[in-house]
Amino acid sequence: MVINKTDGAITSPINLSNFNPAASAQVYRYSAADLGRIVRGVDQAVTPNGFNATFQASSITLFVVPGSNAQVLPTPTRTTSPPTATSVPPTATSVPPTATKAPPTATSVPPTATRTPTPIPTATKAPALTAPLTIYTDSL
Repeated sequence: MVINKTDGAITSPINLSNFNPAASAQVYRYSAADLGRIVRGVDQAVTPNGFNATFQASSITLFVVPGSNAQVLPTPTRTTSPPTATSVPPTATSVPPTATKAPPTATSVPPTATRTPTPIPTATKAPALTAPLTIYTDSL
């Protein structure tokens, strides 16, 4: 994910290492061009070392880079036809019910309440992003 907080477009290399990517990545962008939704962009060509990309002013861009052996899922599309109903006949099984009763317990001890301290999150400042950007991943 790349966030461009500047007033102008930025072109930057995205470096990949320790990862064998597929030939293309899916691109999703949120920007001033359409504030109402995240827009699916044109796929980005990817090499084993990475790629160059341009990031629109004041935008958030997400690249989904599958591994070379991963299955790329198609982008969902809306259909205009209503869904069709399929009918599956119910199956009947004849198994007599069994009843079991747990034996009574001799003693009953009410549970006691214990408090576990909840950690308090601390605020951290995100580091400034400078080009080029290198993404490291663990091999799967």
